[in-house]
Parts: sequence; C-alpha cells; structure tokens
Amino acid sequence: MNIPVIVLCAVFVLIAVRRVGNLHFGLWQIMLLGAVAVLVTGQIGPREALGAIDPDIMLFLFGVFVVGQALEESGYLFHLSYLAFRRAGSADGLILLILFGFGIASAFLMNDTLAVIGTPLVLLLAKQHRMSPKVLLLALAFAWPQAFLARFVDRTGKGLRTSPRDALIADGTEPHLRGRVFGFHRAMDHAGAVAGPLLAAGALLVTSDLRVVFALAAVPALLAMAALVFGVHEREREREPPRAEAAPRGTDGRKGSLSAYLAVLALFTLGNSSDAFLLLRAQEVGVAVAAIPLLWAFHHLIKAAASTFGGTLSDRVGRRSTILLGWGVYALAYAGFALARTPLAIVLLFAVYGLFHALTEGPERAFVADLAATTARGSAFGLFHAISGLMLLPASLLTGLLWQHFGAAVALGAGAALAAAAAAGLLLFVPEPSRTRG
Repeated sequence: MNIPVIVLCAVFVLIAVRRVGNLHFGLWQIMLLGAVAVLVTGQIGPREALGAIDPDIMLFLFGVFVVGQALEESGYLFHLSYLAFRRAGSADGLILLILFGFGIASAFLMNDTLAVIGTPLVLLLAKQHRMSPKVLLLALAFAWPQAFLARFVDRTGKGLRTSPRDALIADGTEPHLRGRVFGFHRAMDHAGAVAGPLLAAGALLVTSDLRVVFALAAVPALLAMAALVFGVHEREREREPPRAEAAPRGTDGRKGSLSAYLAVLALFTLGNSSDAFLLLRAQEVGVAVAAIPLLWAFHHLIKAAASTFGGTLSDRVGRRSTILLGWGVYALAYAGFALARTPLAIVLLFAVYGLFHALTEGPERAFVADLAATTARGSAFGLFHAISGLMLLPASLLTGLLWQHFGAAVALGAGAALAAAAAAGLLLFVPEPSRTRG
C-alpha cells in the first residue's frame, strides 16, 4: 500500500472541503496532520524530515513576510494600490486590472511574494468598491499566466483523450449504428453542459465555499475513470487485408476520400468561428446580458434533445446527406444571425443553430470511422480534431476582422458563404462510403 500517496490525496481533499462532520480544519492544521501521518506510519524518519528542510527557503519566506507586513503597516502598499487601480471605473474593470496587473507582476515576482502582498491589497479594494472579497481573491489566484497554464493543461488533457475515445466508440459499435451511438454521446455531453452549471449553482446555494464546488466537480470525472478502467473492454481488431488485396487508394471511400473529407472540413471550419460572436450578436440585437446564460443553456438543450436523432438519421440516409443537411442549416442560421433585428429572432436562430450541431457532430465522427482503415482510426480522429481545432483560430480572426471593419452582417454572411462552399465540396469530392466493413 502506497501510504504517502494516500496521505497526499487525503490532504488535498481536506484542503478542498476543510471539514469532517462538525470539525473545521485550518490549512496549517491539515498540513500538520499530513506531516504527522507520514512520521507516525514510518514513511520518513524525524532526522530525514529535518534534513529535508532547506534553510535558504525558510530565510526567503521569512523575508517575504517581513517585507509584505512592512508595506502593509506603513500604508505604502495601499498608496501603490490607489495609483494602480484608481482608473478602474467598474467592478469588471477592477477584476481585469487585477488579472492582468498581477499576471504581469508574476513575470518578475514569485507567487509567494504576490500572495503575501496581493491578499491584503485585494481585501482593501473589495472593501472600497463594496464587492465580495472572494471575487477579487479568485482574480488574484487566477492571474493570466496561471489561468493560461490551467487552460493549457485542460486542453492538453482533452486533446489526449478525445481521439482515443472516439476510436474506442467506433471500434465497439456496429457500422450501421455508429451514427446513433456518436449522436447519443454528443447528446449526453451537451446535457452535461446544462446540468453541470445548474448543479454548481445549487451547490452554491448550500455553501458559499467554491472549493467544495470544485471538489464536487471532480467526482463525475473520477466515476468516469473508474467506469473506463473496470467496465470498458476493447475489442480485438480484425487485421487489414494485405496491401496487394486492398482496393486502390480512394476507390473504396478510404484514404483518398478521408483526405478529401478533411480538406472540405477545414474549409467549413474556416467559416465556423467561436460561438462568442453569436452571443455578441445577441447582445447587439437587444438580448439582455442577464439572459445570455439562459439563451446558451437553451441552445445546449436543443443539441442534447436532437443529437441522437441526427446520428440515427445518418445511419438511415447516409453520413454525407446528413452532414450536407446540417451544413445547409448552419448557412441558413448564420445568414439569419446577420439579418436578425429582434431578440425573439435570436432565440429562434439559436434553436436552429442547435439543430446544426445535432445534424453534424455525431455524423461527422461516424463518417471519419467509416472512411478510416480499422487499424488507423485513432490517427484519423486525431487529424479530424486537429483540423477542427487549428482552423478555429484563423476562423475567429477572420470573423473578428470582418466584424470590426464591415459589421456583423458581413462577418456572419461570410461564415454562411464558406459553409455553402464546403457543402458543395463535400457533394462533389467525397463519395458516400460503404458501411458494411468494421
């Protein structure tokens, strides 16, 4: 049994929840309990523990605390805060100044220094601006380098899991049911996007401690990992026929068609910019800022409700036909966003836009599985997701430039035009493959 790892996990859990029953624990009490636990269980001896203490680090931390306390007691720290944050005209402006100000400072100062100096500073600013100190403390904790690192790790994890997950789904599903299964997967993903924030909001009604909410958010991930490890078993794949017996490239809807499909997908994604532009358009037309989260939740509800149907439709009428229908709906939705003038029109268009996702997300993945060789599905899904992700940046830059110089109608109209061009390319250059092979 790996006792140090168990103790470490227990310490992290206690730091997150800070209580066991009616007992409340402080941060230093939890860390002390962890240290005592490894000493009592004999994982490390007292002499080794003392030898692990670095005097230089202790001296550095002592200096940091002394300087930080001196700045606070002298009033000079608050004078600096007045000079730095007096231009913040609103709560949002103050949060942005803290995020970017301390983010830039972290390039020159260590995090310990920023924590000691920044904490009393943001508490004073919260009092002056009559804001909840938790909001500003979170802004201090997630200054942009830390936020960038967290987001980078999060996206790296998603990139590592997404393609193997889709290949696993494809390998474990009969070809004539792949659309339905991928559609159901997307439906559950979108349902989680609605249920997750609602459950988090419910948790915040019970406790105002955000650490509890984050700890609870880890529970579904742990359950999913347990289900993957103990409940999912990979099928043994059939080997591909020898090269001499295989059909010529591109004639059976395999490698050549997959390349053509990915090229057409890149063209479509160039016009499929960030959905933040659609939310911005909703605000321009007159949708209240407070209603934006409700509008976004409604959009996900449509996707969750219709995604299984979209995937099943591709099993019946073909992947290409369903994707063409979805891209056509996308072009109409973007054209509608360009011309919309009322909040009601925006709500209806978000419903239509949700149907686009339902008609394409499952079928697009099933199409990749149909086109790729059995032994190369992981690579094929990797290319599929790489192209989708890489093209999102130039797509958003293009939309932003067009929006800034020519207005929303031109920017969104360009997205509709690129979708129509991609649909034409899919119809002309990518044949519908046979789905009789695994």
